[in-house]
Amino acid sequence: MTDTLRRLARLRQLEETEAQRALVEAQSAEDRLSEETEALLAQLDDLRSANTLVADDVARRHSTTLRLELNRRRQERQAMMLAKKTERRLAQLRAAMQETRKADRIVEVVEEREAAEAAKADQAALDAVGTRGWFRRRAA
Repeated sequence: MTDTLRRLARLRQLEETEAQRALVEAQSAEDRLSEETEALLAQLDDLRSANTLVADDVARRHSTTLRLELNRRRQERQAMMLAKKTERRLAQLRAAMQETRKADRIVEVVEEREAAEAAKADQAALDAVGTRGWFRRRAA
């Protein structure tokens, strides 16, 4: 039974490790998107601060600004989705950590009980040997 419980505890540890990996991936995706958004905002600021009087340049700058603004809004939506995903991953990690602690504690309790039972059995065997020795000495 202890072997089975140890295997279950090991599976819980693996689930916890997988949850940690998934959380790290979600956080790194969030960080990458944040960096991309910052670069996009820098481009937008550069375009907005450019002073041109030529109509073609103004039209080109406007279309580029519009495209970048649409990309920024899309990235904001992605950032919200990634933040929710990160929250879910964190909740999964916490749950996995709790399950791992439970499984480890169950294994510890069972091992303690088995050790206590083994100690009782050893003590009973020693008592039986001592009793037989006592009877032999009394009989002699």
